Amino acid sequence: MSNETLEILSNKEVIEVNQDKLGVQGKKAKNNGDLEVWAGPLSNEKVAVVLWKRCSSRATVTAYWPDIGLESTTTVSARDLWAVRSLVYLH
Repeated sequence: MSNETLEILSNKEVIEVNQDKLGVQGKKAKNNGDLEVWAGPLSNEKVAVVLWKRCSSRATVTAYWPDIGLESTTTVSARDLWAVRSLVYLH
């Protein structure tokens, strides 16, 4: 197993999302060709969001609050689980 694969499979924060006690599967919220947005509820009023670029070319994937079930006035604290870092508060 490569180090990259081991890193992915042992990412504690990703495992926590996968094993969340609410147990609700995320759903595709937006599809724009090779660009997808997936979202699903987590326990403690949290939401998991995946921005997925299914191509090798440069692209920007954008999720608008209504796409993921949030009011447009919602302010969130976001975390990049792959980079293991917090992002700025988003509104």
